Amino acid sequence: MDESQLQSVRRFNRLVTHRVGALEVDYLRRGRPLAEARLIFEISADGADVRSLRSRLGLDSGYLSRLLQSLKMQGLIAVTKGDVDGRRRNVSLTRKGSAERAAYDRLSDNLAESMLDPLDASEQKRLLAAMGEVERLIRAASVKVAAESADGADTRLCLDAYFRELAARFERL
Repeated sequence: MDESQLQSVRRFNRLVTHRVGALEVDYLRRGRPLAEARLIFEISADGADVRSLRSRLGLDSGYLSRLLQSLKMQGLIAVTKGDVDGRRRNVSLTRKGSAERAAYDRLSDNLAESMLDPLDASEQKRLLAAMGEVERLIRAASVKVAAESADGADTRLCLDAYFRELAARFERL
């Protein structure tokens, strides 16, 4: 990598975080930072398992615990023990939390609209295509390929899924 490439990525990151308000203490003027707003979005109407939230968002246990505690104190979520395993915790939005999520959805739509409105139809199309390309490339760059133990649980899971896929796609002879 040369220095100009690194500076281009950093400049792009600064522009995006500024434009979407990621660093504001009061994200979308709802009284909480982006991390809490994102957690409300990730919990969704169906609720979520705390472990899966931590994994999906890449958060350490302590930080996630503080975020959950804050949302709980605001009356936006309820945390319960898992049905099958009492050590696991599930999170669901309260009625107030669902209303807050709906408000964030509206405000996020407004923010997206404010980025597209100043552009003509051709520019909007170009911007959306560029965003799609950036998303695809970032996802592709984050894929990790690694050897797994032949008798490991992950290997078994992948092979089972592979054979289910084959069975679904091809007739049995």
